[in-house]
Amino acid sequence: MLARLSLLVLGLELLLYGLAGGVLVRHAQWRAAWAVMLCLLVAFSVRWGIVLVTFLLAWLHRTPRAAGQRIGALAALRMLWREGMAMFWVFTVLQPLAAWFMPQERLARGDKAVVLVHGYLCNRGVWWWLRLRLERAGWRVSTLNLEPVFGDIDGYVPQLDHHVARVSAAVGGAPVAVVAHSMGGLVVRAWLGAAEGERVATRVERVITLGSPHRGSWQATWGPGRNARQMERGNDWLCRLERAPLRVPFFSVYGVHDEYVAPQDSARLEGARNVAVAGVGHLELLRDEAVARAVIAALDGSLSADRAEPPVQIKRGSTAG
Repeated sequence: MLARLSLLVLGLELLLYGLAGGVLVRHAQWRAAWAVMLCLLVAFSVRWGIVLVTFLLAWLHRTPRAAGQRIGALAALRMLWREGMAMFWVFTVLQPLAAWFMPQERLARGDKAVVLVHGYLCNRGVWWWLRLRLERAGWRVSTLNLEPVFGDIDGYVPQLDHHVARVSAAVGGAPVAVVAHSMGGLVVRAWLGAAEGERVATRVERVITLGSPHRGSWQATWGPGRNARQMERGNDWLCRLERAPLRVPFFSVYGVHDEYVAPQDSARLEGARNVAVAGVGHLELLRDEAVARAVIAALDGSLSADRAEPPVQIKRGSTAG
């Protein structure tokens, strides 16, 4: 559904640029090359403008950062650039063409399987970078689309339950790992905290969330849909979720400069091993190499889930893919 909607929006955007370019060429006597360049400049400016505004709003509700987590002006500009590029690829290419970029998985008995759960306003296409990285590390990756796009988070629970059950059966009944981004982490927690949570927990080896608003985000105020209301700070649904048991080893990897989870320490989760990342935006968490290494370390057990261990902080690495 989201892929079709994304293609429709992209098509309308291209039509608008085509009409504007035609006017400039025919009536303003512009060269076609200049008109194309202007349209591309506007398209990129809109996307980086959205990124800039979200970072500014997140800054207003930011968590005070420790000295070792602060970045300079040049690093901040690089972070804005990378996040803008990530946004361009996710919403202009990967999600509209998810069926092409994310072929159906092939699972076999004995495979090490990991289920990837996307977040708000996303589909399975958002996992393209991390899927490649996990497959190179020897994991079989399975993804799903949560629908409807603006639905109740509790409504996604049966979809996740069915998918994990199918994947677990395909690999011979072994428990699978789960990696979730943004809202996807709340879906996983709601699934494990449901009435049958003890039963479903037997099918899960461990959970890793990336930039999930475990205690809500001020940015959710601007989003449409029931799921956005459930991510607002202090709402009743989120308060009930906080009382739900985790049941399995849990990791929360979060960005101290995240522009969608604000305040950023809302992504810290009581009872989980929390891993802080500096200089990485919300979407960039899905393609940053240092984050990918942390995810793989959590999956293979080299990073302990014991929350009594010292806090983990990682520096932004090179971009994967």
